[in-house]
Amino acid sequence: MGTPDILYHYTSMEAFYAIMKDVKSAESVITFWASHVSFMNDPGEYMYLANEVDKLLLEQSLFNDTNGSEELTDHFKRDVHVSDLLNGQPTIFSLSEKKDALPMWQAYAQNGKGIAIGFDRTELENIGNGWSLRKCNYLSNKELEETGIIEEIKTCVKTESLGDQEIDLLALYRALEKRISIKHPAFSHEEEWRLAKSDVLNYEYRERNGLIIPYCKLELKASMIKEVWIGPTAYPLLSEKSLQLFLHSRNISYELYKSFVPYANL
Repeated sequence: MGTPDILYHYTSMEAFYAIMKDVKSAESVITFWASHVSFMNDPGEYMYLANEVDKLLLEQSLFNDTNGSEELTDHFKRDVHVSDLLNGQPTIFSLSEKKDALPMWQAYAQNGKGIAIGFDRTELENIGNGWSLRKCNYLSNKELEETGIIEEIKTCVKTESLGDQEIDLLALYRALEKRISIKHPAFSHEEEWRLAKSDVLNYEYRERNGLIIPYCKLELKASMIKEVWIGPTAYPLLSEKSLQLFLHSRNISYELYKSFVPYANL
């Protein structure tokens, strides 16, 4: 399967209106919120790679005795934490190759009442300012091992003297930087891509579901949107008409599509 031309961000109609209400033309800047990676829908996913590497390190018994292996994994866990404190954790804006997909409507677009915003992938790749676009890889424990990540972790280990091991934090950070785009295979149906920024110095904050969420602003041109899909339970005919009127009032025009998914949110 080839690289997609369009990537989709599923969201609510309320969020789309808030993003677009001050737009004056296709050249206007629109602002999205990229959430801190620890506050995504699956808060453990950023640690998935580190946790699997931890298991594999122990299983492979890098040392001749069990205590040595356990000592290494203890060092590994500690130094992953220290590395994160020193280097920060990324903010993420999630997109998908999947258009008009029922699981995406259910999970990320108000159970089908929202919309999917289609962005030009090439333009997303070139926005700069520290943002990088990455395709997610869905890897099992065995597949992780086959990538060579374990060998990278081994190179982080330095023997200073007999029985003393430490981990090179810079090498560890470089090896684990892949965490941004590695996910558990259970999420493979999402076919996710991510805009990620790792060097966030000052977060902004918002409230969601009883939590204060750190995030940073992602500014894009309105012209980067190429399509808008209306969810299967979003009153498609009325939504299409209202979106046409609204977008016309903003001096922009997008290709509008109504979902083909036969789904009723009863």
